[in-house]
Amino acid sequence: MKKLLLLPLLVLPLLTGCDGNKEVEKYHLTFGSKMELGNEDAIKELSSSELLAKTRDEKEVFLLAVYQGEYSETCLCWNTYQEALKNYCFNYSGLVYLYNAQNVEPTMSHLKIEKLNESTPYLYIFNGEKLIQKFSHSNRKYRTIFEDTTGKEMNDFVSKYVKRPYLYYTDEATIDSTKDQTVMFIRHGCNDCKYSLSEVVIPYIKEKIINQNIYLLDMQKYYDIAKYEGATEEEKASYQNLKDKYGLSEAEGNLFGYQQGVVPTIQYRKDGKVEAAAIYFNDVIDKKDDGSYYIADSFYSEERKEALNSQYTFPNILKGMTITEGIIEGKNGTYYWSQGAANKYHKPNFEAFLDYYLSAEAAA
Repeated sequence: MKKLLLLPLLVLPLLTGCDGNKEVEKYHLTFGSKMELGNEDAIKELSSSELLAKTRDEKEVFLLAVYQGEYSETCLCWNTYQEALKNYCFNYSGLVYLYNAQNVEPTMSHLKIEKLNESTPYLYIFNGEKLIQKFSHSNRKYRTIFEDTTGKEMNDFVSKYVKRPYLYYTDEATIDSTKDQTVMFIRHGCNDCKYSLSEVVIPYIKEKIINQNIYLLDMQKYYDIAKYEGATEEEKASYQNLKDKYGLSEAEGNLFGYQQGVVPTIQYRKDGKVEAAAIYFNDVIDKKDDGSYYIADSFYSEERKEALNSQYTFPNILKGMTITEGIIEGKNGTYYWSQGAANKYHKPNFEAFLDYYLSAEAAA
């Protein structure tokens, strides 16, 4: 029996805001950042198209630090604010997006981002396309947000409107130094990873009582290095070595790995070792002589289910299953299973893992 720490419900009652008597509902930020070796990756600049996608499609709850292009470049207030942002992320496990207000387009008017011919920086809090709150350096009531380089004032103000996240980007050093944790291995360029986060993990966190965080290791840079045309042999092997290191692959008979290692993979790691894992999609589809399609290989096999013993039990055994919908024929005689069709079977399997290792409701 696992020891569980019950945390408050994610859906919180209306709370009185700091500005008058206006009531505001406190949402959880979607992502944070816990990095041992530095926090430069916790501050990410967005293009206009990326910002539109994040608000309109991804519906993320997030912080947006806005500057005024060349007006801000030589401004002390913006340089000071950048230091505050850096230390907010490092000291309070935050993640902040940057945006140049001079790039605002007419299609973005609903976001109410101020475009000024002066250096004034802003901090916005968004829930999807809804603006929760904005703070301006020109408003003396909020100026300490931009001038306190420790990040404490920013954290204090932000905490009045949103709660902490349960999803944290992490790095190798943090994983290696943490004893027990749930880690999800992803690539930001992987569509299956985006799908599993937006369609399964994030909705799950919003609906359940969660007893621990999920740490996200973005492996994209290793993938890109390995695929680079001029990569050395060592660089070509770096991505595979990382997958082997963390038990994503079946190297050395690893029970919880799958093939050469795939993303998205989620693991529960205890004492630095993989105790259990779940994988989204990545099934191998083939065609029989009679014209029917089936799953030739999958992480979810009868053999793996039997070997899990006391670990979580996934409901759907997929290896060997006949497929009657969602078949996509690719080039060179390869076959794929559409995300919508595959999700009907993968979602219950993935949620079974989340129930066992994250949900206090399921464990009660």
